[in-house]
Amino acid sequence: MRHFSLKNLIIRILLIFITQPGYNGVKITKLKLPLAVHNGTGPIELICVYRIGRHENGLVVKWFHDLEQIYQWIPPMPPQINGIISGLTEYLPENTNKLLSHSIIRLKKVNLAMTGVYTCKISTILEDIAESRRMTVYVPDQKLNIYADYYNNTHINLTCVAKGARPSPILTIIVDGKQLDNRSIRIENHRNYPWIKQEAIVSNYSNPAIIQCEITIPGTGYRKREKLIYYYNKQLERNHNFQQRPSLIIAITNVFLTFMFSNG
Repeated sequence: MRHFSLKNLIIRILLIFITQPGYNGVKITKLKLPLAVHNGTGPIELICVYRIGRHENGLVVKWFHDLEQIYQWIPPMPPQINGIISGLTEYLPENTNKLLSHSIIRLKKVNLAMTGVYTCKISTILEDIAESRRMTVYVPDQKLNIYADYYNNTHINLTCVAKGARPSPILTIIVDGKQLDNRSIRIENHRNYPWIKQEAIVSNYSNPAIIQCEITIPGTGYRKREKLIYYYNKQLERNHNFQQRPSLIIAITNVFLTFMFSNG
């Protein structure tokens, strides 16, 4: 006589049950939310469309932002809202009539803290299923500038500066269509106003060159360019050399005066 453990018996019963005609299980058919959204705009909707089998019981719908639970609905109780979306949701009558097939969170306005991975989880007594998608809330740059300055008699310093963009952007310096190898310095001031500077030291261009700075914000599709047309300017070298001369003259004068007074 064969003996079955309680665990194996339960598994067999469940397998027999879910293979019966009419059992459709639980399935999320659509998870829809913006991939990128401008900070301070709205309303937007987080939509999770699901299907449950007619034999399913114990429905629980949950939403998570990263690892934090922000929404829970256990019929027939009203939904519970927590975390970063507290006080920022609204429910339209046409949405609340679809609770057994749609979970729709309507956000009146988005903010930077809402960037992250959103997960819709549908649970019953027999099954759990979840789908996730990332949303990025961004702020475009308030100012983007590109400069070409004297470095030495054979090289110039190209600098691109972007201010105000969030999350941290990527800057790229491009000369005549060719991307340069750059080095980045990110500085954030005491008022939490971010800016990023990208630099490249290159050989001076004898012919006119189109210099561009491109800013992109990862995960948003945001892209912008500023450009300047650089002309070789011999005057930059003359000005630089002239600026060095006064300090040399002052140094020589100081030595001369020191010598005169020490011998006087």
